[in-house]
Amino acid sequence: MTKGEKSDDNRQLAALAADLVVREAVACLDRSGRILYANRSAIKLAGLGPDGIFGADVGKLWKDLDWEGIWRQVSEREGSRMFIEYDHVTRDGHRCPLEVSFFIETVGGEEVAMVSARDISERRGLLESLRLYRNRSRKYFELAGLIYLVLKPNGEILDINQTGCRILGYGKEELIGRNWIGDFVAGEFREEAKRAQDRAIGDDGHVVFENRVLGKDGKEMTVVWHNTVLRDETGKVNLVLSAGTDMTESRKVEERARISERRLNTILNSLSVGVFRNVFDPKGRFTEVNPALVRMMEADSEEQVMSVRVGDLYWDFDKQVDFGRKILRDGFVRGYPMEMRTLKGKRIWVSMTATTVRGEDGLTYMDGIMEDITSRREAEESLRWQLEISQRLSKAAYGYISSGDYDRLIGSTLEAAGRMLRADRVCIATLSPDGKFIEYTHEWKIDSIPPVAVRMSKVPAERMAWSIDQARNGKIVRFDRENDMPKEAVFERNLVKEVGLKAMLVIPLFGEGQYGSMTFSRYSSDEVWGEQEIGAAELASGLLAGAISRQESAAELVESKKQMEDIVSHVNLGILQFDMTPPVRLVDFNEPTAKMMEAESREDLKDRMLDDILAEGREKGREMVEKIVRDGRLVRESLLVRSLKGREFWVELSGGLDPRRKGIFGGVISDITQRKETEGKVRELDSLKNTFIQVVSHQVRTPLNSIRWSLETLLSEELGKLTQSQKDFLRVVYMAETEILARLNDMLTALDIEENRVVFHRSRFSLDSVWSSVMPDISRRCRLKEISLNYEQADSDLNVDADAEKIREVITILSENAVDYTPNGGNIWVSLRRSGKGVRFEVRDSGIGIPESERGRIFSRFYRATNAPIMKPDATGLALAIARYHVEQHGGKIGFDSEEGKGSTFWFEIPAA
Repeated sequence: MTKGEKSDDNRQLAALAADLVVREAVACLDRSGRILYANRSAIKLAGLGPDGIFGADVGKLWKDLDWEGIWRQVSEREGSRMFIEYDHVTRDGHRCPLEVSFFIETVGGEEVAMVSARDISERRGLLESLRLYRNRSRKYFELAGLIYLVLKPNGEILDINQTGCRILGYGKEELIGRNWIGDFVAGEFREEAKRAQDRAIGDDGHVVFENRVLGKDGKEMTVVWHNTVLRDETGKVNLVLSAGTDMTESRKVEERARISERRLNTILNSLSVGVFRNVFDPKGRFTEVNPALVRMMEADSEEQVMSVRVGDLYWDFDKQVDFGRKILRDGFVRGYPMEMRTLKGKRIWVSMTATTVRGEDGLTYMDGIMEDITSRREAEESLRWQLEISQRLSKAAYGYISSGDYDRLIGSTLEAAGRMLRADRVCIATLSPDGKFIEYTHEWKIDSIPPVAVRMSKVPAERMAWSIDQARNGKIVRFDRENDMPKEAVFERNLVKEVGLKAMLVIPLFGEGQYGSMTFSRYSSDEVWGEQEIGAAELASGLLAGAISRQESAAELVESKKQMEDIVSHVNLGILQFDMTPPVRLVDFNEPTAKMMEAESREDLKDRMLDDILAEGREKGREMVEKIVRDGRLVRESLLVRSLKGREFWVELSGGLDPRRKGIFGGVISDITQRKETEGKVRELDSLKNTFIQVVSHQVRTPLNSIRWSLETLLSEELGKLTQSQKDFLRVVYMAETEILARLNDMLTALDIEENRVVFHRSRFSLDSVWSSVMPDISRRCRLKEISLNYEQADSDLNVDADAEKIREVITILSENAVDYTPNGGNIWVSLRRSGKGVRFEVRDSGIGIPESERGRIFSRFYRATNAPIMKPDATGLALAIARYHVEQHGGKIGFDSEEGKGSTFWFEIPAA
């Protein structure tokens, strides 16, 4: 073969390879299996590289491939293509299933084999999936959430899945062989079901319809059916397949949804904000709008709004673009402010909240709410402007208030106000102290305007009566090309004409009844002052009014300060200051403090250390400093101090840290030595009194106990029989003796409480058991007064960890009081129950009650309500104080509710076990 012939052959081979799909591995081989050509995919598959692939033997690359046999089979097919599947192993060990095609062509008089290989990994996966799908089909038939029926053309049931049996409530054996339409379709739907089945058997092949079927319990269910048929080779229908979806609940939900939709439409139509949907495109149009949006856009109908391109309604193109970017990025935008134009060209501000949704037609829509915020925006703009004005005025005033340079403050404020309102002159006028003249006290002006003080430093008040009257009534006077002055303002009209004013604004400075004004003047412009500018002028007037008032009172304040210093220096109470920086020292004090400390001069006492002043030592000083640091103050702290001459005496100190001076404590001290001595004597007498009461009580109790034993012996008739009158007499004596012992016990208990000698012995018990031990005596007392006793136990678990005797004493006190202060024939209710984490005892009576003005003292020692002695004249008033102490020592609480003449309810709660 010549060189030219080989070139032609190469071009033919290249053209032949280019005809094949380039994604496949393509190679050209001669009869012996040598590779004459390979594309990039084949080179990559072989893993030999461009230089090693050509001339390679395919038998060595695919070792288990019978090349001669393949060549022979392909030759015998007379030019047709042959396909085999081959599991190729790449050089890196990766297994790759291939579909290899072979066909033989004659090129340049020689036969060559064209080979292409395609990766079929995905196809094998699909075949495996198909196999698994076939295996799962039957399971799906049985377990799917649909009713699957296999019917004969006449409607007889051949098969039904488990889901169908469960939904219908039958077993499969109860259904097989029965007629589906005749036995299980509701009567009014049978004809329609028959027609649907006929359509499926006819030419339709697949029919969807809905009917109602009957379950085993007679309940009707709404089912949507998909009917299809299976035919044999002749086209005859063998089977009818029905797949039914139970839509009973869905139809109920859909009905509720339709009701909700109607309600939603009613709400949308009544909203004051615009609701819309539009195609998300500047050239798109609204597809849905509510009436509020129609009104907002000043349109006559919804159709008119939907006929306009949405992009034409945006006022600012840049804002529109920014809004679009935000909603594309986030999918949702809330409260985006935007200017829009109505259909009549009016400019409005709206707050836009919107989201993007994908429609069923594939288009992107924007659903949103549009609120008209034009008035709010204008108000915010006004507020922003006023805030800016206020900040400017504050900046002008700042720095002069603390120094008290009010003239400079007023001047700087006038300048700031004048420049903001673009005035040529601003001046302040006030009434003279005698009320005869108007005086111009302060002025700011531009350089080209002569000062007003030269022309009119004082004006007789009677000449400006109209202006004074306006200012006293808080009215603003505005003169410009639209607001001329009234005829009554004769002097003002002539003045304006004389000096050549083109506009003037007069703002009152003070409240009603006072005269003062701030006047803005324009000589070169007749521009009208707007409402915002007037608002700024009023802000300035408020600042100036305060400054003028403070200026007038500055002298009085200085004088008052001097008088206060004189008072402080001569007051009888000691006033002092400590520097709390360690070591704490006395830095300032008044004359009474110096006298109290017996200092001959201020230098002797000043800078004295706290530890040197306190007679109780350094530990007491440390405690005092810690309390001041922790609480920021001291309240009536008693301290023993030592004077410079060594005299020890008691003082009472109250004060706090100075918020303006860091680390400085200021306080007031008073000498309480005499009071301390008196309190000591009182405590000593009180101790003697308590000792005396204890001694007397113990000595009296012994003979009283003897009397009690004697009375009990007599009443038991051990010494002989008694007449009924003798028994009654002895019982009266016994009751009186018992009351005396009870009073003595109350007094001794009160003394023990006062001197902290009460001991508590805790154990676990039920509160019901304590009441059971008290109830017999309470019942006996009630029977004597014909009182009805009612008991209610709401809960069974009433256990507590407490001192049983102390709790019994509390229950006895409250119960006996209820009996004592309830008239004959009354009622008492006792209840026990759980209350949160505690146990609650409550006793309610229909007794005399407690006066409202006396309820705050009812638990005080020795106190009795004013109406109590009527029912029980001989009580001590200690019982309730003892009861409160016992309850509170158990971590509980005690209280009552009462209404005079209608009864009381006393209760206590202690923690449950």
